[in-house]
Amino acid sequence: MTEESFRETAPQPGVRHLIDKPEELSEVAKVLANASVMGIDVEAGIPPRERQSRFALLQIAIPGETYAIDPLRIRDLAALAPILASEHILKVFHGIALDRDMLESSGLDLRYVADLSEVARSAYGKGEASLAAFTRRAFGIGMDKSLQRSDWLHRPIELPLLAYAWRDAELTLGLYFWCTRHEPDLLKLHTTLSPRPEVPVGLPVWLQAVLSGSRQPVHDLLATDSLDLERDTDSVLVAVRAALAHVRAPHLRGRVIRSIGELELFEMAPDLIELLHSRSANERAAAARALATMGEASAEEYIAQLKDDPTDEVRQAAEQALRMLPERILAESSSGATMNPIVGDHP
Repeated sequence: MTEESFRETAPQPGVRHLIDKPEELSEVAKVLANASVMGIDVEAGIPPRERQSRFALLQIAIPGETYAIDPLRIRDLAALAPILASEHILKVFHGIALDRDMLESSGLDLRYVADLSEVARSAYGKGEASLAAFTRRAFGIGMDKSLQRSDWLHRPIELPLLAYAWRDAELTLGLYFWCTRHEPDLLKLHTTLSPRPEVPVGLPVWLQAVLSGSRQPVHDLLATDSLDLERDTDSVLVAVRAALAHVRAPHLRGRVIRSIGELELFEMAPDLIELLHSRSANERAAAARALATMGEASAEEYIAQLKDDPTDEVRQAAEQALRMLPERILAESSSGATMNPIVGDHP
């Protein structure tokens, strides 16, 4: 099916409200408490002579209604706390990190969330993870993002800015409903109780560092954890397999996959070949690169199949891996390394 076949009509604007009085917020909270899902967006601004962003506007869209809530005029947002912390109301974001931090800075903790930027990244690659790209794919419309860097701390808020803010929340909610129809598995994958990716307890320090995004070479991380790869291969394999079994977030799994390649854990080659068929573009691309880094000759035909992958990021990773693979195979052969054969059939 073509990309156009998945396009739908863009969501219509709801009845739009600016909420800048405490008594209004109480009434809004009563309405929101009855919702099952809401699209949320946050705007922030940096005051003059300061470096930290300040929470400037909260937008919430539910079917038929859209609210822009002014935290500069309503200092106490506690009426929203039970709603945002509810495990029965789904809060949908497109790029949750900044929004989460701004809300938490106001004493509003989040539970039960979905991040559509991660859905888009898993489905179409990181190059199409922006709200504008996802909106264009789903609804065939462009977005004017020129107002994104406006002065959101200025009051009163001008109508063009309010319209921009309301629309972001409405499109986020509309994309959620689009995902329920076209990407339900990935939507489920990126819907979690916690607003932060969960890392299993009990993983060794070196692997926690990998998952946290450390830029140190993995061999160095092993050394700082008093591990030697040749001596401690079994414990390294146990830890890596535990991470792949329990870590859900694809971008974190990608870090584990990359470490497998860097450590040349040939015992994991069958697992990596299986991941070439992952539903997540992140994982397919990472697995292709890791297998090439390892110089795993028996993976070449499986990597070659990704040259026809629907996602640009994966196709590029496959082509890069196929260019790298002969050099890595030669390097492994010259070093006298023994590569484990791949046993069994793979799709």
